[in-house]
Amino acid sequence: MMKCRKMKTILMKPNMLRFLSLLVLVALVSSVHVATNAAGTQLRAGQSWIDTQNVINKRQLDVRFKRESHSDKENPKLGSTTVNLNDSGHNQAVVHWSGKNSNVVFVLTRRLSFIVDEVLESSLFRSDDYGTSFKNIDSVLQSLGVPVMVDYIYNSVGNKDKIIFTDKKHKQLFISTNEGVSFTQNAVSFTPSILTFHPLLEDWCFAIDQEKDNTLFVSKDLGRSWTQVRKAVNQVYWAVPDIDTDNSTLHIEYHDVTGTARYQICIDPYCTEAPPGNLTTIDMGSLVVSNEFIVVERTGDDGLTRLLVSYNRNAFREALFPPDVVAHDFLVVDSDENQLFVAVNPYESTETAGHIHGSNLYMSDTTGRFFMPNLETVLTLKHPEEGFLVDLYEVKGIRGCYIANVLDHRGMAQTKITFDKGRNWTYIEMPDGSCQANGQKCLLQLHLRMSYLDFATPMIYSEENAPGLILAHGTSGPWWDPLLPESPNETKLYLSRDGGLTWKEVYSGLYHALFLDQGGVIALFPNDYQSPQDTLFYSLTEGATWEQASFTNSPFIVEGVLIEPGITSLVLSVFGHRQLLDGWIITKVDFTTVLRRDCSDDDYEKWTPSDQMRNHVCTLGEKLVFERRKQNATCANGRDYERPIEHPPCNCTDEDYECDFGYSPLESLFEKGVLLCRQLPWLTNYPLFDDCPEGSSYNKSRGFRKLAADKCILQANSSYGPEPFPCPTLVPQGLSLTIDSEVATPPVVVYGRHVYYLLHQERGSKLNTNYTFDFGDGTTETHQGLTHLDFVSHLYHQLGAVTIKVKASNANGSAEASLTVQVVPDLRAISLYFPKMAYRGEEVFFSATPDNVPGIDYPELLKYGDLHFTWDFGDGQPDSRQLSWEPRLSHTYQTPGPYNVTVQAVNGAHVVYGRFTVQITDNLRKVRLAFGQTAERFEDWGSEAWRRGFSEIAKKFLMMVFQLSPTEFDLYTLDNKPTTADIVFFSSPQKSDETIKNMVESINQQKLHFEFRGLPIEITTATVFNYDKSTKNMTAVYIAVPILIAAVIVILLVVIYYRRKFRGVHRYSSLRNATDGLIRSEESDDELLDPGLSQHAADDLNTFGQGSSEPHLVMLNRDDRTALVC
Repeated sequence: MMKCRKMKTILMKPNMLRFLSLLVLVALVSSVHVATNAAGTQLRAGQSWIDTQNVINKRQLDVRFKRESHSDKENPKLGSTTVNLNDSGHNQAVVHWSGKNSNVVFVLTRRLSFIVDEVLESSLFRSDDYGTSFKNIDSVLQSLGVPVMVDYIYNSVGNKDKIIFTDKKHKQLFISTNEGVSFTQNAVSFTPSILTFHPLLEDWCFAIDQEKDNTLFVSKDLGRSWTQVRKAVNQVYWAVPDIDTDNSTLHIEYHDVTGTARYQICIDPYCTEAPPGNLTTIDMGSLVVSNEFIVVERTGDDGLTRLLVSYNRNAFREALFPPDVVAHDFLVVDSDENQLFVAVNPYESTETAGHIHGSNLYMSDTTGRFFMPNLETVLTLKHPEEGFLVDLYEVKGIRGCYIANVLDHRGMAQTKITFDKGRNWTYIEMPDGSCQANGQKCLLQLHLRMSYLDFATPMIYSEENAPGLILAHGTSGPWWDPLLPESPNETKLYLSRDGGLTWKEVYSGLYHALFLDQGGVIALFPNDYQSPQDTLFYSLTEGATWEQASFTNSPFIVEGVLIEPGITSLVLSVFGHRQLLDGWIITKVDFTTVLRRDCSDDDYEKWTPSDQMRNHVCTLGEKLVFERRKQNATCANGRDYERPIEHPPCNCTDEDYECDFGYSPLESLFEKGVLLCRQLPWLTNYPLFDDCPEGSSYNKSRGFRKLAADKCILQANSSYGPEPFPCPTLVPQGLSLTIDSEVATPPVVVYGRHVYYLLHQERGSKLNTNYTFDFGDGTTETHQGLTHLDFVSHLYHQLGAVTIKVKASNANGSAEASLTVQVVPDLRAISLYFPKMAYRGEEVFFSATPDNVPGIDYPELLKYGDLHFTWDFGDGQPDSRQLSWEPRLSHTYQTPGPYNVTVQAVNGAHVVYGRFTVQITDNLRKVRLAFGQTAERFEDWGSEAWRRGFSEIAKKFLMMVFQLSPTEFDLYTLDNKPTTADIVFFSSPQKSDETIKNMVESINQQKLHFEFRGLPIEITTATVFNYDKSTKNMTAVYIAVPILIAAVIVILLVVIYYRRKFRGVHRYSSLRNATDGLIRSEESDDELLDPGLSQHAADDLNTFGQGSSEPHLVMLNRDDRTALVC
């Protein structure tokens, strides 16, 4: 069983404020279910219990004290010391024992807000004399020079000296390596909401920040440094020693952005989904990691929940129950001794909190997969947070002993007990024997967890170090009503010394019970939180006699009574207060004054739990023999007492077996102690042989299976064991087909690349089954045996949707599966066609071309895979970022300078990026060429590929004719008719003007020709465009000497005539331009760089970059081709 360490106890002040405080604390701890390898009596798949046994809730109860028996001598005097903590107004106290054999006790008192769920004030006290005196150590923490608000205490599991005190308000930790004598302060970047130490590695711990997306952090140096693991964590488990191969393993349940829960394994520093390919999504809060088992739940479309189990960290497999089991939820009750004890809730989760009904218990085999009924209609309570709880209690110290309350057909509850982990359940007879009540047998009905939660009846009590001793409240009668609270006068306290076989009435009323000295002392405190108290009851003879004693000279309201974990001490501490707002009082009660002698060998006896059981010598295959103190030996066991336990094995008998999965016992014989199992009809077609290869054999059950917790020795030639049987050939079922990476719906595969199909078969034979694949493009393949078929690869040379079909068939039947995929082009790179230099305010056109495998035309490339483009023109304008389905887009720049243009192409399988530079200028010299009609005789005229090719040939021709280098100019072919192209010059103005003059004269006079794709192309005209922003003019000038001279003469005459007016306008224009320049400079977010025009001219079209680093979101509507870019 996953057991909680009772190292801390939280106590609160009375009435509703204190009760609400408990609820806040429970909510605080359980909002992220953090579990180590110890969890508590009951674990829902994914829940970890807060040990509420010592969290006292104040209820006003009528308690009547009735002494059954006591000695006539004068009441002995108990040793006691009382300490007032002087912490007025604090409504909570967290008590922490440092560790075994330590005298250090910490008390953290807190004032908790019920509105904002936080600690408003706190004080920390330390005792180094086992609670005799306490010192406030707030000043020790404050001496570190930081504000202090300690809210919780955490102790290293492997070293009692190492303690961490958390301060969530100030996001800091106080770390001690000497049991709190001194501290170091460590500020952290997160809120340490919950902290859990590693079960073995004493300096390792993890923390969860519940205020920031439930983020998980791990520290390997006692909280001094932290590493973030992941966000959105629901539950975390440390590695299970000796089960997980790496002690740094973290088992994590988290949720993704859709709220879907998933399971993940992290082995420092890597995290992976686990196990790969076997487990996808799980139900929220369903993860349980305990011993060799990992358990999760998954609810199907039918509303029913399946239990998935990983045994010894192997792949998850669905747990198998009888076919009539309807499950809406599961609760892992126990995972000890190589099996799972599970409660199945047949009711939907829509039931309101507090709803009571019956759930069924099932017990698994040693692999945790095959479950058979154990106990029906166990009293169940719908819980607002934990899902559901069952009224079941595991008796500590005795293997296989459980007590449960079950519901009859009327909804009344009855108590049953088992000593062999559920193989046999029996009612508990009254201590006085049988009696008649309305013709029915009187039974003992015990109050367990439900009565504690609903009516504040003190919890049933047992301890590992006091085997056989149980204290529980109960009533007599044939049944009890779980919906009606009983009067304290009707409830009695009962004691068992033999593990629950026989019981003895102790007192009437309600009491809190404690064992000290490993059962040598039993202490009782009345369950009264309203009246001041100064008296307790105790027994030194395991209930044979009882004494009454005073534990304080000044009565106070008792809020809780605590003992050291392990119950080896003779000291207990009583916590309380005198008035509601008074500070906490701690009274240390020492029983060494009444139990002064240490036990000798003569004070002990041998005890076997089966001594009083008829016809039962062994329990679970062992004859357990305990050493215990004789009942009337009033001596102390001592803190160092190690109880000897003998457990020799027994030979196997019917008592050590139960009916196997798919079999049921003959009730008439079973009641007489004879086990005879008959096969149930549904077993024939049940999928039991998934892992049984055809041609080999398996061990077929004879109808019996050994109790998983049983230790008996099977004799040779026994009829209980299985017999070899050939593996049958079963019909394949549950066939599914996937690809190695499904990134879209439908899945996308790449043209010309191998795609790997993964085939999964849930049930049925695999070795002698043929698997035929039809890949949807006219090709088929057949393989025999799925065990040798890891994957099937295929290569597609066609684009579009393709449906792949697979058929699995053998001698007994067949199954089919199919998968539709979208074959898309293979994007390898992206290039951009655009003018390298453009004029400010001019519309600039950009054309993107994704490069792909040969054999796919560019128009075909645009048809498949939802190819789209995202653009960033780099000038920060509102329309700078855009999304388009077409590869061509334009943009207008309003400010001179170089701009990085980023474009990415996406088609469902790939994303390729390109970054290119365009130069925007105020002063531009451009020559526009016009070509003859021959250029338009090509079928692909105007396409980007044609324009690229035409530009390349034309540029090479001009380079040859005019002796130009490729870095001096650029040629960009437009997509209008007649065919035209723009030449932009990058060289200095003087040189480019001379080049332009020569080029224009030659073209206009000589009618130059070049060859493109076998046809002669004529350059018909050349026209010069000069752009000068300072005059706001654009003039087409035909460079001819006579016209130029005439133009100059006209301009000179105008200047002379309007000289004064021209000068005024010029001054005004200059001032205005200077002002514009200042405004642009102040508003610009980017520094203007001018590395030189030649550098931009040399940029290659295939230059790649990362694109904009600023995060953005593209929301795409495929139908109307609209885009929203955030």
